[in-house]
Amino acid sequence: MTLDADVVWQSVNTTPSDYALTPTFQTSGKTTLPVELILFNMLGSSTSYTTSTVSSANTYWGQGFQHGNRTGGSGFSFHEDAQGTSDVTRANTSSHAFSVWNNADLESEGHCGKWGYASDGRSIWMDMTANDVTQYINHTSLRFNPMPWCAHTMVAENSSEPDWRWAMPFAPDWIWSWTNTHYLDEWSTTKYAGSSSSHNVFAHRDGTIEQWLSYDIDNQANVDCGTYYSQDAFLDGYWQNGAAYTTYVIDGITWTDYGISLDLTNTDAGYYKHHYIAGKNANSKVGNFACHSSDAGYRASDKTVKITTGFEPSMVFFFGGNRSTPGFSYNWQSTKGFVGPNGNDQWAMGISIEDNDTTSDIYRVQASTNCVYRANYSGASTHSAAEFHSYEEDGFRLQLNPAGSYQSNYKVSYLALGEPPEAIVAPMGNIIE
Repeated sequence: MTLDADVVWQSVNTTPSDYALTPTFQTSGKTTLPVELILFNMLGSSTSYTTSTVSSANTYWGQGFQHGNRTGGSGFSFHEDAQGTSDVTRANTSSHAFSVWNNADLESEGHCGKWGYASDGRSIWMDMTANDVTQYINHTSLRFNPMPWCAHTMVAENSSEPDWRWAMPFAPDWIWSWTNTHYLDEWSTTKYAGSSSSHNVFAHRDGTIEQWLSYDIDNQANVDCGTYYSQDAFLDGYWQNGAAYTTYVIDGITWTDYGISLDLTNTDAGYYKHHYIAGKNANSKVGNFACHSSDAGYRASDKTVKITTGFEPSMVFFFGGNRSTPGFSYNWQSTKGFVGPNGNDQWAMGISIEDNDTTSDIYRVQASTNCVYRANYSGASTHSAAEFHSYEEDGFRLQLNPAGSYQSNYKVSYLALGEPPEAIVAPMGNIIE
């Protein structure tokens, strides 16, 4: 068995139309194995993902997951473009792959109605509840075998808890968690709320933490948005004009044999939901780099950046923002992406919003030719981008594209996973009883 992945972009119309998905994996002889987990990403964009075109338009931002029939969750926000007063809505789900609301209007919603159906037992049927715009939905199908993994949604108590335990049936080496700090879901009477707080964190048992949080406040005469980057906390809150949001903070993470324990401060009286994926694999790494010539792994001869992990990765996930060091900055400029086995599949998405603008200007981009893509927030243009170059025995290499001098040294965080180390077999067998 092996780690494997497959990426499918599905165009959905405004009918909406249900659709089928049958992942075809990359490993020779194992392309038809069943999928274990699917990640769902989308911008609400019908612009071709092959063109890497930056445009100004209404934008969805977030992520969802499914690992069984109606089993999963999501957190998405809606950012309305060209508004004199900012118009931002967020929504969470406890079983749907995605649910996007524009105030009281359900923009897009879907869930897995059939998992592993058809004769081969590996196809997925997606039931579309709503879809207001023709758009592409990105599906990243994953297999983690032979290593244990799990994916769940945790709900915080509406009070502080210094030992908030996330139980898992193994001792995890890595975790990826995301939330939009929202407590309602598809089963609530009111299923959405104003404003957005988009949070992603990669964390590793070796103590490495890479956390990004961006916010966009609803109903503001001047756009109020910003980005926070941390390397020492599981979740820090920043809200409205960069003021520290101290009533909901997760300071520490303790790695245990049963999962993780978090130090939660919550005086906000909210039962906020956190989605996560976690796994056990000694060949895993969390870190960061810059799409810039100042990065330590930069090679001028071909304008590539080498990221050293200590093993050859099979897949890499990316998330980044507009910070080169830990701290806070105004404006929202996020990128997320993926590279699969052999580099055969990669994708990137980006959203950019300018702070203090009198008219909301939302820029977005989606690309199947890049794994990192930041759009400028002051015009429909590229800020910085990278595409897969190669996997190496001790890491991976990305091609800066375009490789202009205008690219900043903003950080991109990564979670890299490789084939697990082979089990050690004693040459004489188990001769000692």
